Amino acid sequence: MSTDPLTGLNNRNRFETYMLSLFSNVDQAEDVYLLMMDADGFKQINDRYGHVEGDHALQVISAALKEVCSASGGFIARYGGDEFVVLQKAAAEQDIMHLCATINDELARAEVPYLLRMSIGYARVGDGVDTWQDLLRAADAELYRVKAEKKKAGVQIR
Repeated sequence: MSTDPLTGLNNRNRFETYMLSLFSNVDQAEDVYLLMMDADGFKQINDRYGHVEGDHALQVISAALKEVCSASGGFIARYGGDEFVVLQKAAAEQDIMHLCATINDELARAEVPYLLRMSIGYARVGDGVDTWQDLLRAADAELYRVKAEKKKAGVQIR
């Protein structure tokens, strides 16, 4: 019961259990980033191509996340709907920025009749982010900041 049946990724419950475990040993959580993301234009995919294709898009996203994040030891989960999370250790923020770009580069190669892109917000443990709830809130706030920037720039995100 810890796997999302559609994507084969960890589910939200498993993610929260993992977060609790990670934060039970503060040294373990050092240099950990949480990436929170959702698919740009996902509602339009469902509206234009139907929910079966929407499900396929989620499977394509999960495959891209596995391809990009698994090799570096990332913990990947479907958070809900078209939202995904990745917990990733990194020595520097530039590594995380590169990971975010690589995720979208991988999605750009997907053979689907629509553009697949993710809005990604991330936060790092430390600097006032001391609990897993703080980390989740910080990454979520950053995700919404990224989405607001995209919307302001005229990028289709809904």
